[in-house]
Amino acid sequence: MYYEVYIDLFFLENMIMDYLLLYTVKRLLRKKIKRTALLLAALVGAVLVCMMLVLPFPDRRVRMILGNVAGSVLMLKIGRVREEKVEWGKELLVLYLVTFCAGGIFQMMKDIFPASFFQLIIPGALLLEGIFSGFREIRQQTAQECEVTLYRNGKEKECRGFLDTGNRLKNPWNHQPVMVVSYEAAKPLFSCQEQQQLEQMFRFVTPKKITESFFYIPYHTIGKERGLLPCVVLDEALIRGYKGSVRIQKPSAALCRIPVSPKDSYEVILQPLFIENKKEKEK
Repeated sequence: MYYEVYIDLFFLENMIMDYLLLYTVKRLLRKKIKRTALLLAALVGAVLVCMMLVLPFPDRRVRMILGNVAGSVLMLKIGRVREEKVEWGKELLVLYLVTFCAGGIFQMMKDIFPASFFQLIIPGALLLEGIFSGFREIRQQTAQECEVTLYRNGKEKECRGFLDTGNRLKNPWNHQPVMVVSYEAAKPLFSCQEQQQLEQMFRFVTPKKITESFFYIPYHTIGKERGLLPCVVLDEALIRGYKGSVRIQKPSAALCRIPVSPKDSYEVILQPLFIENKKEKEK
């Protein structure tokens, strides 16, 4: 048994696929894309595959391993933007995952719609882009969700948090970022007397017994009027996300009577400034 291979079509198919794979990897990892570099990398990868096909090797497995590993490394090196460091482990892993996924997509489409590679390249590329766009959205959602532990006066409360780039609320006294916390979730952190004071503050009634623990901060939302929220400075907050943990000392928390999220999916709205400021201090 033998196969008849048209080396020119084989070369063109591999070059197009290599370009699509490298482009998808760059998009997924949010790297800068230089199309001429990607085109050159795809060209080199296709030439290398053709050489592996033509040159004699005693062991087919050795040829496949050398061709795949060397080709992948070389393409990632050539496809990078100048002065950009290649994260070999991460980029190789994503490249292989994308390759397996793309191979399955094109094979599935070929089984359903008997057509040549060049007839399937545009719908296949669009389907591949759609799948990984959805993957990026899921990853972004995962990056924004976190677990938050609030500490005050020896008490602690576990909450679900969400990093909201639109939250720019700041404490007017120290100009530090403010997290918005559902009052029902934070209630166990306060004594009975403090809860009574907060209930009166929500109604804008002067509390009978005033403590120095609470104060108002102004806020406004898009399309709504300005208002005031009771605010308290907590002892500490521990934010745990998929990229690690951050411990914030003396964070300000604005208390909100209504749910802070649809369907109560989270109870704390955080600001990226909490994590950014903490990283700057650590540096």
